[in-house]
Amino acid sequence: PLRGGGACAALGWRGRGGLEPAERSREAATGLLIKDLPLTIGMTVADIGAGTGYIARRIAERIGDFDSAIADLKHAAALASDDEVLTETLDRLLARTERHPERLELWLEESERLKDSAPKSAKALLRAAKVAEQIDDPEEALTHLTAARLRAPADSEAVDELSRLLTPAPSERLDTEVRSLLDLYAQAALKAPDPARKVAYLEKTALFWEDVLGEPRRAARIYEEVLVLEPGRRNAILGLQRTGAKAGD
Repeated sequence: PLRGGGACAALGWRGRGGLEPAERSREAATGLLIKDLPLTIGMTVADIGAGTGYIARRIAERIGDFDSAIADLKHAAALASDDEVLTETLDRLLARTERHPERLELWLEESERLKDSAPKSAKALLRAAKVAEQIDDPEEALTHLTAARLRAPADSEAVDELSRLLTPAPSERLDTEVRSLLDLYAQAALKAPDPARKVAYLEKTALFWEDVLGEPRRAARIYEEVLVLEPGRRNAILGLQRTGAKAGD
């Protein structure tokens, strides 16, 4: 009997060794096929196939058999690990069934698998961090966000998410979290891939020194640095005027 790729090759499916080709959905019009089937929740359906469960898992989801759909997706993902659609679909079903620890494991495994591509690996870590936040584990989220920033220092999303997580609530005392945030902005400014992004991080740093820590002279020096990079920048000019007034200069 033909199995997996062999069966798909015999049927004429192309790409990815014949297992989960991206064009198969278009060739087979799978979405239209499943949509037109008279499926209802709780129904028992027999699907005889010779591949990875490409259609079976869609039927399983329609009839509410999420365990079978997830099992088929995991099997397919093991055979075609580079298929991003499979990974996203699996994450969606795991989220729908509130199996968040499995989602976290999924994205951490993706990050490890993609470690030869720093940007993609970092994106997977960002997804893991979002899952950790959803299950109210900010410390684990912070761990994955930090790892993402180290893996891809130029990734602005990692920096932005870290700054959001580290920003203390107004009622909290400003302590090491604020210093960590300032360090984050400073490092991001140093490694920013373009001047506009560098200016944005410097201005965030200046505002923290000015408004949060109450050190206008320190903020003024950063605004001056911004003006070296972008002469005439209105935000920096206004910042210098404010800090000068606050410092009595």
